[in-house]
Amino acid sequence: VETLTKESATMAGGDVVPFDYCIVATGGSYGDGAIWKARPDELTAAARKAGFEAEHKALEGCSNVVVAGTGLVGCEIAGEIKAAYPDKNVTLIGNQLCPSITRKQAARRANALQKLGVNVKEGAGRITTEPVNGKITTDKGTTVDCDKLYAATGFKFNAGFAKDLLALDDLGRIKTQDSLQAEGLDNIFVAGDIIAVPPGKVAHIAGGQFAEATCPIVAANLISLAAGSTKLKTYKWPSGPGPVGPFGTNMGWKVCILDGMLDSVLPAWARDKMGVSFKNKTFWLDTGFDVKGLGRGTTWGRSK
Repeated sequence: VETLTKESATMAGGDVVPFDYCIVATGGSYGDGAIWKARPDELTAAARKAGFEAEHKALEGCSNVVVAGTGLVGCEIAGEIKAAYPDKNVTLIGNQLCPSITRKQAARRANALQKLGVNVKEGAGRITTEPVNGKITTDKGTTVDCDKLYAATGFKFNAGFAKDLLALDDLGRIKTQDSLQAEGLDNIFVAGDIIAVPPGKVAHIAGGQFAEATCPIVAANLISLAAGSTKLKTYKWPSGPGPVGPFGTNMGWKVCILDGMLDSVLPAWARDKMGVSFKNKTFWLDTGFDVKGLGRGTTWGRSK
C-alpha cells in the first residue's frame, strides 16, 4: 500500500482498492544495521555464518563496546558480551530501560547488568551516528568511548503510507480508540504491533501475542458494525507486565532474569535460577524438554 484514504487504498502498482472497512496490521521491521538482521550480502547460510565469524573477530579486537538501545534485547546483548569478555568496557545506552515491562522488572535487569560490570546509561539519549575517533555522542550530548557499536533499537513501524490520514505517535504507531478503531475514523481498525500504546500501559513483548490479543477485538467489532450494531467491545490494555506467560532475559551463560512465572510463589532468586536452567544450561536438554528457539546464552562466547 502506498497511500490510504478513508474509502480506498492505492497499491504500489497504481491500482486503487475501494473498501467499506479496512484493517491496518502492517507491524514493523528491523532497521538496517540491527545486529540480528542479515546484511544484503548474507543471502545463504554459509554467508550468514561467515558474517557471524567476522563479527566475533572484530569484537575480540576492540576494548570499548557500546550497545545502543535499552530494551530487553539491548540488555541481553550487553550482558552476554560482558559475560563472555569481562575485560572489555561495555556500555548500554539509550532512553528508558525496558519500557515494555514494569519498573520493578526493569530494575532487576539493571541490577544484574551492573553486577556484571556493564555501564548502564539510562536516559542518555539515542545514538544516530557511527563512532568517530573512538567516541560516540547521543542526541542528548552524552559522549562515551566506543570502538565497536551494536544497534539494538528494535522495530521501525510501517505506517508511513497513512501519515496523512491517521494520527501517529512519536514512534510512528497508529493511535486508536478503545475499540481499536483508528482515532477519528470508525471504518478503519488497527491490530498488532502498529497500535500506539497509551501512556502508562504496555504491549505484549512478543509481537505474535499482541496480534492474538488485539485481533479478536477487531474481528468482533468489524462484524458488529457490518451487521448494523453500534455495540462494540473494548481492548483492555495491561498495565504490566507486558508479556503473556514467562519471559527471561539472558545475560551470559550463568545469568538469566526470569519474570512472569510463579512470581507470587517463588522468590526472585529461585525464578532466576530456573531461568538459567531453562535458557542457558543443558538441564532441560538432558531431560528431553523442547528448548528449540529459546537460546542458551552463548551468542558471544562459549562457557568455560
